[in-house]
Amino acid sequence: MSIKKYTAASMQKALKQIREELGDDAIIVSNRKLPNGKVEISVQVEEDESSMERSYGMQEQLPAPTQNRYGSAEQSAPSLQLSNEKAKQLLAAVRSSQQMQENTFAQTTDNANLTYSQQGGYQQDRYQRNMQAPAQMPAQQMQTPDMSSMMHSTLMQLQQELHELRSQVQKQKTEEVIEKPVAEIPEKIIRENQIKQQQQLESKKSIATVKKHWRSLGLGDELFNRFSQSQGFASVKNNSPEMLWKASLRYVKSMIPRYRRNPVESPGIYAFVGPTGAGKTTTLGKLAVRQVARWGADKVGIVTMDSFRIGAWEQMKRLGDIIGVKTALCRQEDSLMDTLSCMRECKFILIDTAGLSHQDERRVAQWNKLKELGDELETYLVAPANLQESVLDQLTKAYEPAQIRALIFSKCDEITRLGEAVTTVIKSELPWVFACDGQKIPEDLKTMSVDMVLQTLLATSKRKRWEYAPTASEQENILVSAMG
Repeated sequence: MSIKKYTAASMQKALKQIREELGDDAIIVSNRKLPNGKVEISVQVEEDESSMERSYGMQEQLPAPTQNRYGSAEQSAPSLQLSNEKAKQLLAAVRSSQQMQENTFAQTTDNANLTYSQQGGYQQDRYQRNMQAPAQMPAQQMQTPDMSSMMHSTLMQLQQELHELRSQVQKQKTEEVIEKPVAEIPEKIIRENQIKQQQQLESKKSIATVKKHWRSLGLGDELFNRFSQSQGFASVKNNSPEMLWKASLRYVKSMIPRYRRNPVESPGIYAFVGPTGAGKTTTLGKLAVRQVARWGADKVGIVTMDSFRIGAWEQMKRLGDIIGVKTALCRQEDSLMDTLSCMRECKFILIDTAGLSHQDERRVAQWNKLKELGDELETYLVAPANLQESVLDQLTKAYEPAQIRALIFSKCDEITRLGEAVTTVIKSELPWVFACDGQKIPEDLKTMSVDMVLQTLLATSKRKRWEYAPTASEQENILVSAMG
């Protein structure tokens, strides 16, 4: 036997060379990685009988361990050579045996050949399949029992050594491929996780602070959830509570719808609908006085459709006489178009309706009369501002068939926060036209622009009582907070 070395750029290429020259039964003695990065594999090659004594009588010197890329020593395969004494005994037995015994030896050693797989382990399949072959041969052919016993013992020892070597190789591969990367990653991952957790904690604190202020204004959680999904929230959610608070006010302002017509300045027909006691008649009277002051009494007319409530017509007639405008009553059986025919010269016509239950069929008949006017009509829903958000939602949905164009909130002087009304305006997408904050005619009727809605929303939370205009210093603070 002799040792032949193969050098290649990788283990796979070296094994390919060995297979091409020696076949799959080549015996690999050792392998190591060279300083230049290549792989060197030492293979045992069979020789003729004259050289066997030299091969079995010497120990193959293994290459020294080298340092791998992780700083650990490369494990080289242990020597597969037999000891001198066992080699001499084996050689003497071979020389004194007959050709059949030599064939037996050749067959046994061939069965003991081990192959090295690309996965780094030593295969012993052929040896295990043929391990019992010599024992199964006829007794007359086994004329050297000492040799066979010695070979069997030696091969069993080799099997044990190779099994241990395979475990070492597998352990080394595991340390190189798995343990080293895992040891390098944790510090970076921990640092990134700490930063991420800190950002999430600060974000949650900011959101909690803003949400607390949001609720103190009476703004609903549903509206805040919509804000939290907006682009403005995403751009500042990791910043300070002050930045997030200003962003929330900008969002509220952007969501407040704007009305297209001012009933004081734009001629037209305006109807007022709403539940009983909402303040429809009082609101109509305040607006009528404003229009008379702006355009003259001959340009304003008042019509009431409330023929159900006792004294409703008399009250409206008395108001008309006081301010000097035309008044008319449209009964249930009358046509609204015929009733309005006497007011052709009026630029502004205000229609008061009866406050009826949503289950009352007369309410639907009343709405159908209003629809006779088509696009000429602007219908306003008058709702008390002191109602809860859920009740205001139900109210706006109940009056949808009346084709509401805008909202008027009455009784604003009875509330300490305006958030419920603002939330209703945003959710219903109906503009807020007027706010009534008292019984005085016409003083307690305020025109509400988008900026005024936002300013009043903030001023209400400071004063514990709704007021029309914040002080100069408050206005400055409000605008800085909202526009900042």
